[in-house]
Amino acid sequence: MNILKLYFVRHTKIFLLLLIGFLGSPAIAAPSNNVGVGVRTLAFFDDTRQRPIITEVFYPVQKDTKASLPDNDVWSDLWKREPEARDAPFMQSNHQYPLVLFSHGSHGYRLNNVWLAYALVKKGYIVASVDHYGDTGYLMIPKLEMQIWDRPMDISFALRSLLKHSFIQNKVDTKKIGYVGFSKGGLTGILLAGGMSNISNKMSLTEWKKIVPGFGIDAGVMNSIDFSQAKKSYKNPLIKAAFLMAPAWGNAFEKSGLQHIHTPIHIIAGEADEIVPIKENAEFFSHSIPNSTLTIIPGKVGHFVFLSESTNLGKKSLPSFLVQDDDSVDRHKIHTQVSKQAIEFFSQHIGN
Repeated sequence: MNILKLYFVRHTKIFLLLLIGFLGSPAIAAPSNNVGVGVRTLAFFDDTRQRPIITEVFYPVQKDTKASLPDNDVWSDLWKREPEARDAPFMQSNHQYPLVLFSHGSHGYRLNNVWLAYALVKKGYIVASVDHYGDTGYLMIPKLEMQIWDRPMDISFALRSLLKHSFIQNKVDTKKIGYVGFSKGGLTGILLAGGMSNISNKMSLTEWKKIVPGFGIDAGVMNSIDFSQAKKSYKNPLIKAAFLMAPAWGNAFEKSGLQHIHTPIHIIAGEADEIVPIKENAEFFSHSIPNSTLTIIPGKVGHFVFLSESTNLGKKSLPSFLVQDDDSVDRHKIHTQVSKQAIEFFSQHIGN
């Protein structure tokens, strides 16, 4: 325990858009240029589950606050970032901000989608992005990767911890809390909205592979997990809206387990998602969840377009499927439009 503490101190309306329509859709207010981005890393620890919950907090600071490109971890050289004001004071000491919680994809990292965090902060949101212990690119533990209920519990624990932390507790408007999730983080958002999975101990290895194709499932690991916990509700009533990018694990749900969700949810996915095909995932979720909307980005837009842009070094060092899109796809333009959609969605459902 001490070592760990030290080390890790969404009836449905579908918008099927033409490519020109997506990139040239009606203008939504762009992020403000009058706000800087502050960043602070908070290391929480859940004693009950013996899990570190490392949380990166992005928040508004004065535009003229001294900022620099981050160089505090190895990932900074691989993924594009903007100047950040590390541990700077909030922009307004007496102002409360809406909070957006963020969950990364399987084998991901809390900084994989900073482009959206930056855009939200510049519109006056606080963003808190969590690392899911045992399901990150730097620490993969098969048993923990399969225990999907740990993820919504991580988010709820981080939220409770944030609301008690001296740096941030008086800065959050607790009536204005939203959520963003990418891939498996989308699954996490559905569980937080009250979705009930159909996973059970009786599932065969073949059934599991339908849920997570290509995943290295080991029967021994499966047999060591009490999947009865997957049948519990992990709904967090404080979360008022969820924006889900390419949500995964659609086969882990039946329509009946989703129809009681009332949280406003916007789902967005690429038409050519090769990892979590939209028919079984994004479209299934949207058709099954009453208060949801769906945007399909047309063209040869794949799963990993929602990751940050990579640096030149990243293009050379990281797996090509993570950083290289089809020649017809402009990741930066897609990020710009998705950011606008997320800002509009949260402005409508939790305000600012």
